[in-house]
Amino acid sequence: MTIVATISALGQQEAAPSTSDEGPTLEETMAAALDGDAEAQSVIGAMYEERDSHEDAVRWYRKAAAQGRADAQFKLGFYHAIGGGGLTKDLESAVKWFQKAAKANQVSAQYNLAVCYEKGLGVPRDDATALTWYRRAAAQGDTYAQKAVGVCYEQGRGATSDRIEACAWYKLAAAHSNPDAARLIKNITPKMNATELKRADARSGELSLQIYKNPLGTSGSAPSKAGGPTRDFLE
Repeated sequence: MTIVATISALGQQEAAPSTSDEGPTLEETMAAALDGDAEAQSVIGAMYEERDSHEDAVRWYRKAAAQGRADAQFKLGFYHAIGGGGLTKDLESAVKWFQKAAKANQVSAQYNLAVCYEKGLGVPRDDATALTWYRRAAAQGDTYAQKAVGVCYEQGRGATSDRIEACAWYKLAAAHSNPDAARLIKNITPKMNATELKRADARSGELSLQIYKNPLGTSGSAPSKAGGPTRDFLE
């Protein structure tokens, strides 16, 4: 497929010339991708994915992943996990791609790798390893991972059961708009006494300072630099 035909397939209008403060045009991005630029290849893959042209997306993600692009590696893992983009559903292959991306600090890969270890999907179930990866994603500000860390501590999965630690992680996730955390707080707090609740508040404040460099509940949280929002292949 030629550059012109590919741009047409993406459904784009002819791009206006770029200015000094604008990013590259679609034509420039495609040219860079065809020339082997891994970042451009990942961008083109995302464009195809947004347009539900998943086989084309996988083709470009594979090129970028082969050059070590962690976001593309995560995408290949995700497509293997759901059996999409022309790939067969293969959880072992999904785990291998998630592991590559997770080791490069890609937050969605870390979260989904944790899910695999928690559920025993493509790897033997291992609660301790699941918690490790949830914590790594949580430390990057992923609120679903923060909630999951709380669940692990509340249920004693991968660590000793600890209501204070669980509640602290729930409060952290809730303060950053996780949709499930408020319900979990409501469920756990009746089981805790006043001293435990006070300690949970203090601990959540510590976590907020460690992760966001801000007191709990303040604005200006730093977003993760390792990729887009978490996508759970089980959802």
